[in-house]
Amino acid sequence: MSKSKNIYFLEREAEELLENKRAVEAINLIKEKEAENELTAEGRIIYAHCLVANGELSKAEDELLKVIAIQPDSPSALKMLSLVYKKSGNCGKAEYYNRRFNDLLNFIGEADSFWGDFSGESVGNKSGDTITAEELIKGIKKLLGEEFDTVFPFETKTLAELFIKQNHLNKGLSIYRRLLEKEPYNKEMIKRVADLLKSATVKAEM
Repeated sequence: MSKSKNIYFLEREAEELLENKRAVEAINLIKEKEAENELTAEGRIIYAHCLVANGELSKAEDELLKVIAIQPDSPSALKMLSLVYKKSGNCGKAEYYNRRFNDLLNFIGEADSFWGDFSGESVGNKSGDTITAEELIKGIKKLLGEEFDTVFPFETKTLAELFIKQNHLNKGLSIYRRLLEKEPYNKEMIKRVADLLKSATVKAEM
């Protein structure tokens, strides 16, 4: 079994332990397997959850900052950092990361209000009005400011995960499938999609 598969299954095992309120066992599992340096961003967030549950706030902060370094718009990492700093009494940093988290959600809300399939050159929004594709892009560009060129198009793993967390599984999977068309050998995304489809199948059978 490859190292990446080992890490994937290790992270799932740690996540299951966490869900069963066995955070210390999850921490020990990761340490025993010497996997701390091999964790994916998702795995580091799981690990940080375990550390917070065990009162190891400084270590949790380190893990979450590693995630932010590679995924600055990770909603889970931003929200958890806010919680960690709040628990440790650093209100300034807690407010900073909470503001970044809320700004991200506001952006997603604005983007979602324009969401829909293009029909000709226009797209419908929640109010029933229509705007041209050009107006849509201008609106998103104004919303993003200087970050537009690096973030747009805004179909990202973060957006897919936000839709999934809001129980819009089909929207999330559709984004992942389009991302995989651009990166067909991205093992992390392939595993995530497979995991989501398996989970959806299990829920459908219940």
